[in-house]
Amino acid sequence: MERIKSFFQSLKIGTKLSFGIVSMIVLVMAVLLTTIINSYRENLIANSQDLMIASIKNVGQSTEADILATAQMVRTTAISQASGLFGDREGTIEQIKSGMEAFPGCFGIAINYEPDADGQDEAYRGDTVHTIDGRFLPFYHWKDGLKREEMVPSKSIQTAKGWYQVPKKNALEMLRGRNVTDLMYYSDVYLTRGVPTVSIVHPIIRDREFKGVVSVDMSMINAQADLKRLKPYATALPFLVGEKGTILAGELFGQAKVGSSVYKEPGYSDAFFRFFKEHKGGMLEEKRASDGKEIYYVFSLLPTTGMVVGLAVEKEEIIAPINALIAKISVGAVVALILCLAVVWLVARRIVVRPVNNIMSLFSEIGIGNFDARAEVMSRDELGIMAESLNAMLDNTLSLIQSREERDAIQGSVMKLLTEISGLTEGDLTVRAEVTEDMTGAIADSFNLMAEQIGQVVREVKAAAGRVNDTSGEVHESTEKLAQTSTLQAEQIASAIADIRGMADAIRQVAERAVHSASVSEQSTASAREGADAVSKTNASMSAIRENVQETARAIKRLGESSQEIGNIVQIIGDIADRTSILALNASIQAAMAGDAGRGFAVVAEEVQRLAERSTNSTKQIDTLVKNIQGEITEAGASMDASIQRVVEGSKRADDAHAKLEEIREVSGELAELIGGISRTSEDQARESEKITQSMEAIGTISSDTSEASLATAARMDEMEETALAMISSIAAFKVDAV
Repeated sequence: MERIKSFFQSLKIGTKLSFGIVSMIVLVMAVLLTTIINSYRENLIANSQDLMIASIKNVGQSTEADILATAQMVRTTAISQASGLFGDREGTIEQIKSGMEAFPGCFGIAINYEPDADGQDEAYRGDTVHTIDGRFLPFYHWKDGLKREEMVPSKSIQTAKGWYQVPKKNALEMLRGRNVTDLMYYSDVYLTRGVPTVSIVHPIIRDREFKGVVSVDMSMINAQADLKRLKPYATALPFLVGEKGTILAGELFGQAKVGSSVYKEPGYSDAFFRFFKEHKGGMLEEKRASDGKEIYYVFSLLPTTGMVVGLAVEKEEIIAPINALIAKISVGAVVALILCLAVVWLVARRIVVRPVNNIMSLFSEIGIGNFDARAEVMSRDELGIMAESLNAMLDNTLSLIQSREERDAIQGSVMKLLTEISGLTEGDLTVRAEVTEDMTGAIADSFNLMAEQIGQVVREVKAAAGRVNDTSGEVHESTEKLAQTSTLQAEQIASAIADIRGMADAIRQVAERAVHSASVSEQSTASAREGADAVSKTNASMSAIRENVQETARAIKRLGESSQEIGNIVQIIGDIADRTSILALNASIQAAMAGDAGRGFAVVAEEVQRLAERSTNSTKQIDTLVKNIQGEITEAGASMDASIQRVVEGSKRADDAHAKLEEIREVSGELAELIGGISRTSEDQARESEKITQSMEAIGTISSDTSEASLATAARMDEMEETALAMISSIAAFKVDAV
C-alpha cells in the first residue's frame, strides 16, 4: 500500500490529472454500460416470459369462454324445459337437434326426466327415443346425429353419482330454502376417445318441483388443437392437467402418459406438484432431472373446471440469443470505450500535460542557468498566461543581470523557489513561495496567485461535487419511489386490462347466447300459443260431449219413467189375473153345484183358471224384468251423472290448462322481450368494453413508459452519484486550505 502511495506521489501533476480524468470516464462508462446491458437483458427475458404467459392465457381464456358459452346453452335449455317445452317430447328432440347444430363441439346433449314426471311414460313405453319403461331420455351423438339405441334404465339414473344426483341434490336444497350459489354442475374432466371431456348439467325445476336434468358432454378438442399449435419456441412443450392431477393432453409427458396421474411422474420437484394441488397460476424455474437443463414452467388455471394449462420451455433457448446479442453489444461498447479513452488521453495530454511539462522544462533550464530558454505559449488559458508571464519575466531578468554574482544570486533564488513550490507538483496547493524583493519575487507572487486560484477552483469543485452527490441521492430516492409507484400502477393497469378484456369476451358471449335464447323463447311462445289453441278446441269438444251426455241422461230418465209406467200396468194385469183366478174358482164351485148341467161350464172355468195362472206367472216375470230394467236404468243414470261430472271437471281442467298456456305465452313473450333487451344491452356493453379496453391499454402503455423512464432516471442518478463520488475521490489528491 505504501509503495502504491509513493508511486502515486512520484507522478507528475499532468500525469495525475490525466489519470484522474481517464479514471473518472472509465468508471462512469463502466457503470453506465453495465446498467444498460443488465437492464436490456432483464427486459428481453421479461418479454420472453410475458410471451409464454400470454400464449398460455390465450389458450386458457379461449377454453374457458367455450365452457361458459356451452353452460349458458344448457341453462337456456333447462329454462325452456321448465316453462314451455316440458312434456312436449317431440319438440324437445327438435330443440336438442338445434342445440347440436349450434354447438358442434359437444359429444352429446341429453334431457332426463324423473320417472313419469310429465305423466306420459305409459304412452311412450317401448319407444326407441325413451327408456324401456317409458322414461324420457333423448340423446344425440355429435358425430352422426343419430339417437342412441342403448337406453339407460331408470334405476341406473336414480343411483348415478355426480352428473345426475349432485344437480338433483342442489335443486332440492334450493327448494328447501337453503343457500345454493349455483345450480350448474361441472364434472371432473375425463377422456372420451382420447379427447378431454367435461359434463355440464343443470336441473329442470317446474312449479317448485325437481323434474329432471339437462346435460351436455362437451369435448375440449379445440383446447387440444390449441395446445398442438402452441409453439412459441422450438423446445416449447405444452400440457393440460385435470383438477385431480390427471394428464389430459400435451407433449410434456408424452401421449403414452395421457390418462395417468401427474403425481406419479418421477423427476419433478415438490414446487412443481404444488401448482396442481393448490390450483394457482404462475411461473416456476427449476432444473429438469433427466438432463439437468434449466426449464421455465408457466401455469394458467381454468377456474370453472379446475384444469391447469401449462407450457415448459428450456431456459437456454431464451437466454442464448439474448446473451449472443449482449456479447455483440459488449464488444462494440468496449471498442468504443477504448477509442474514447484514447481520445480523452490524447486531449488531456495536449491540453493539460504538455503545457505543464513545457513550463516545468523552462524552470529546469533556468535552474541550470540557461536564461535564454523560453516557454512555448500553447493556449490562452491560465497555463498560457503563466507561460507568457514567465517569458516576460525572463526578458526583464536578462536585462538586469550584470555579473556572475547576480546570476548566481538569481540562480540561488530560483532554486529556492523551485524547492518551495515542489509540493505543488504533488498536488499540495497549500504551499506558498516566499515573496522576496529580488527578481524571483514576482515569480513567487505569480505562483502563489496561481496556487490560490487553483485551490479555490478545487474547493468549489469539491463543494459542487458534494452538492451533486447529495442532490443525486435525493433525486434517486424520489425517482425510485416514482419508479415503484409507476411499476405498481402498470401492473394494476395490466391486470385491469386483462379483467376488462375477459369481461368484454364474456359480454360478447352473453350477447350471442342472448340472441339464441331469444329465438328459443320465440319458439316457446309459438308452442304455447299452439297449445292454447289446441286446448280451446279440446274444450269445445268437451262441451259438445257434455251436451250429448246430458241429452242421453234425459233419455235414460224418460226410459226409467216409462218402465215405471210399465210396472204399474203389469201390477194392474196381475191384479186382474188374481181376480180372474178367483172368478174361475167360484165358477168351478158353481159348476160342481150344478152337476152334469154345469160340467161344460166347469171345463171352461178350469181353462180360465189355467189362463189366469199363466197370466200371473207372466206378470211376475214381466215385473222382474221391469225391476231389472229399472235397476239398470238407475245405474245408467248414475253413470251418466258421473260422466257429466267428469266432463265438467275435464272442461274446467281444460279451461285451467288454457289459462296456464296463456300465462306461459305471456311470460314467454315477456321473456323474449327481456332477452332481446339483454341482447341489445350486451351488444352495447361489448362495444363500450372494447372502448374501455383500448383506453386502458393506452393508459397501460403510458404507465409502462413512465415506469421505464423512472427506472432509467434512477439509474442515471446512481451513475451521477457515483460520478460525483469519483470526482471527489480524484480531487482529494489535491490538498487545499480549509474554508
